[in-house]
Amino acid sequence: MNESSFAFDRLPKTLQQQLGADAAAAAVDDGAADGGTLAIDALHQGDARELVPRIAAGSVAVSVWSPPYLVGKSYEAGLSFEDWQALLRDVIAAHRPVIKPGGFLVVNIADIL
Repeated sequence: MNESSFAFDRLPKTLQQQLGADAAAAAVDDGAADGGTLAIDALHQGDARELVPRIAAGSVAVSVWSPPYLVGKSYEAGLSFEDWQALLRDVIAAHRPVIKPGGFLVVNIADIL
């Protein structure tokens, strides 16, 4: 498993049991090589700005997203505060066409001063 792979075995045991063996066996999908629509019922890892537009319109009941907090992590290198705000705006806006009517976009963000 490479460093960016989804670690099913790191999930709580009860969640592993609920997801079942099929989820454990499923590979993390970084998206189709052709850049087409992302597969459903699969895990996708990558930059939300690139992945969300590849989700079929109106197909998501709930999306949980945890953006960078702009606290100096390596993956935030080079992001100004304005860039960070633009990232949040872009990803939230990209969800509009993919969320089903009555669906939810959950943004997990800490209160960082």
